[in-house]
Amino acid sequence: MRTTRTATTVISLLVASALAFAMPSAGAATPASSELHGVSCVNASTCFAVGESLGAAIGTGKTLVERWNGKAWSIVASPNPAGARYATLFGVSCTSASNCFAVGFQIKTGATANTSLVERWNGHTWSIVATPSASASATDSTYLEGVSCTGPTFCIAAGYLFVAGKSGSLIAFKTVLEQWNGTKWSLVASPTPPGSTSSRLHAASCTSASACVAVGDQDLKTRPPGSFAEGPVTLTERWNGKAWSVVASPSPTIGSGASLLAVSCTSTSNCLAAGEYAEGGAGRSGLLTEHWNGKSWSLLASHPPSRAYSWLSGVSCATTTSCMATGYFSRSASDPRGSSTLTERWNGTAFSLGSSPNAAFYNTLNAVSCVHAGSCIAVGNSAASGANANRTLAEQWNGTKWSVVPIPNPSQ
Repeated sequence: MRTTRTATTVISLLVASALAFAMPSAGAATPASSELHGVSCVNASTCFAVGESLGAAIGTGKTLVERWNGKAWSIVASPNPAGARYATLFGVSCTSASNCFAVGFQIKTGATANTSLVERWNGHTWSIVATPSASASATDSTYLEGVSCTGPTFCIAAGYLFVAGKSGSLIAFKTVLEQWNGTKWSLVASPTPPGSTSSRLHAASCTSASACVAVGDQDLKTRPPGSFAEGPVTLTERWNGKAWSVVASPSPTIGSGASLLAVSCTSTSNCLAAGEYAEGGAGRSGLLTEHWNGKSWSLLASHPPSRAYSWLSGVSCATTTSCMATGYFSRSASDPRGSSTLTERWNGTAFSLGSSPNAAFYNTLNAVSCVHAGSCIAVGNSAASGANANRTLAEQWNGTKWSVVPIPNPSQ
């Protein structure tokens, strides 16, 4: 069993053995199974978390939105597209208590491909907002995984297009970027990385309408000396207010694939990106963190638990010297002890491994949002040993320690 946060990304295929033990699969019958993939906090008493609630029937699910008021979590009604048998929200960005955007994807009953899904919070209700199609082909699927807003008139959504052949098989992945101007969403030209055969974006972070960063991974036609023998390498792109451009980013020189799944920027000269890479022959997943200093990206040393399969899918920076990254770890590809939450803290110079509690046998923190050094919320999912359903998971950082916070699960 595994979290669907990784199921929609190609990098998950590279570490399938490491994830096979973790979390219930979205493809299985999972009555009342719920997962949270994204979170955004305006302040310590206003946060939104998004994900999905899976149905008992295989391949069915509905959007899930929950709200934190500083004391408790509650489920907030969120719409589902008419005719959709499955809909999910993966990323969310709030700039005030009355302005949030959430992004994800949907699949209609009888359809063979996914289409993008965007919803907006106006302070009272969530509503579906129209988005343009990234492809004219009915067999191509669009996935939106990340969104970042600077205000009610500017947001960037990042994702990728699954370009399918006549049989529905994969031809290539292509990056997708969309922009909100306060009235409508529109596609923005996304550059093709030189030498890439496929490329994907999984997250974005904007500090202004003229400064954004998006991160993901790409497959190369020809690999440079000392690079991976197989699998993707990292991809980063930058927005200057007029156009997106590919920016060089490093990948570990060992292993069989690397992907950046999350990014958080505090200024044009300070961003942290987090993800994972497959550590060579055994395929064990390891932590990947990188820093942007305004001129270039550099690899950072992170500190996973000793000899663990580990993964980071969330990062949030309150300041240049205070960031949190979240994920999970296990001791083996089929660890009988389950999986545990993972937190790492950045002090502006180095990462340190944190201590975070677990709610059940399998645990993961998929996303995190910090409003200041002493206030963060992380969300994900957990599952009991032998269970066929995930449960939502939320944890709170008070500046000293992490604690599990009760959070409801919808009933199907």
